[in-house]
Amino acid sequence: MTAAQIKKDDVPVDVSLEDQLKICTFSRFYKRVNYLKQLSQLLADDIEKLDDAATEVMISAEDEVKYVFGESFVAVSNDTITELLEKEKETLEEEKAQVEKELASRQEELASLKAVLYAKFGNQIYLDDQ
Repeated sequence: MTAAQIKKDDVPVDVSLEDQLKICTFSRFYKRVNYLKQLSQLLADDIEKLDDAATEVMISAEDEVKYVFGESFVAVSNDTITELLEKEKETLEEEKAQVEKELASRQEELASLKAVLYAKFGNQIYLDDQ
């Protein structure tokens, strides 16, 4: 095989300590991004459940509804339960906003690291999803 036939991607690239640190950082960010995506979805599901519960309370013909506090059920008036559900929903929405903010930041850092690593290693490194 002549030198002209050897592609750049076929030539082994030495991995420096700095490169290894970037690869490890990429791995940590990748895991964190996946975790944040799952957490965001779980929070969205919980918010939807709270919306459904608030709708059911409004539809309910009863004056009191059973609400779970810890491990026990407590009879609570519809007005109080509506306030509790709204506060819990606001808390979850704030948490979801923080998660999405961190997710966007980590995705930017991940894309930057991916570009740097692919620029150095080309096809010798695999950083994409399935």
